[in-house]
Amino acid sequence: MELAAGISAASSALEIAKAMRQIGKDYDAVVIKGQVVDLMDKLLDVKTALQDAKAETEAKDHEIEQLKQAAQVRVETVERHGMRFRASQVREGEPQGLPFCSRCDQVDGRMITTADNGRGVKCPQCKATFEHARFYLWDND
Repeated sequence: MELAAGISAASSALEIAKAMRQIGKDYDAVVIKGQVVDLMDKLLDVKTALQDAKAETEAKDHEIEQLKQAAQVRVETVERHGMRFRASQVREGEPQGLPFCSRCDQVDGRMITTADNGRGVKCPQCKATFEHARFYLWDND
């Protein structure tokens, strides 16, 4: 249930509560009990909608955090020969280690480090191979 549906259910519950407050003593107990049941149903709808909205908000917050982390990794990379690498801590502006998977980066927006397979590199996530890929290792001089 969406947040808008929850707000609508809350409005209905408030209307029922207002009507119950205005009930005079001349009303039948059955009518009052019926309105109490309606009120409880609407309040349950509100609770469900708010729980759904909370879960959806938490999922979006988690996705935003992952995107922020991915963006942070991008800042710390350099591009060489059409592939992204971690920026070297030893030589400023130079690549370091194995490249990130270009396919995962472009399609999924994820920075997955490839693995050397003897004939280039291979992504452990999507299994894409890049035979032209190079890797860079620097001494700590």
